[in-house]
Amino acid sequence: RARPMRVNARCWHSSRSPSSEWVRPSAGLPGPPTAVRATPLNQSARITWTAPAAIGNGIAHYTATATPGGRSCITANGTTLACTIEELTNGVTYTVTVVAIGVGASGNSSPSTPPVTVVPAQVPAVPTVTAVIPGTSNLTVRFTPGDGGGSVSNYTATATGGPSSGPCTTANPSVTPCVISGVRPGTAYTVTVVANGAGGVNSAPSTPYGPVTAVSYAAPTLPTG
Repeated sequence: RARPMRVNARCWHSSRSPSSEWVRPSAGLPGPPTAVRATPLNQSARITWTAPAAIGNGIAHYTATATPGGRSCITANGTTLACTIEELTNGVTYTVTVVAIGVGASGNSSPSTPPVTVVPAQVPAVPTVTAVIPGTSNLTVRFTPGDGGGSVSNYTATATGGPSSGPCTTANPSVTPCVISGVRPGTAYTVTVVANGAGGVNSAPSTPYGPVTAVSYAAPTLPTG
């Protein structure tokens, strides 16, 4: 920790000058932010990071910058660890770095390393669950795509309310339904579906469907003829 000291100025015609005010040496520049992450959004990107271990004389705010183009966002203070870079172009790959801006004239950190990349994209439309059919310890989820929005890579259905083998994800955007396995018979589940878009931009979850109670056996098939 820097220790305050007095500074005395001596001239050739004076034996000693009055002591100056206390002067505190600079603690140096802040270190660069770490653990930078960039989440793609529609024509924008949400940037988050971790504060540096060394803060020097203190951090006034942070600046995140995307290249090409040089669009940036600035936090309101030195404790906020996220901001959103706006006015980006969907489908373009951007490199993002974050700089800690020091208090007063203490200076700025070097840019964060390594740089992270992000590709903004239009958010897919929200799908609609049309039916959830209980089978032998599984749930068959039927749904329809949303209208408009960005391109879709596939869909993921998730059941909440009890144990399962995890969400199910379709092989591509044309495959439906999706089967959630490993559910507990006699347990009521609520199901939602998300459209997974290109570049990691996903839709909001669908309106929850349910509750639907899982069974330990399949319903009998009705006779025909």
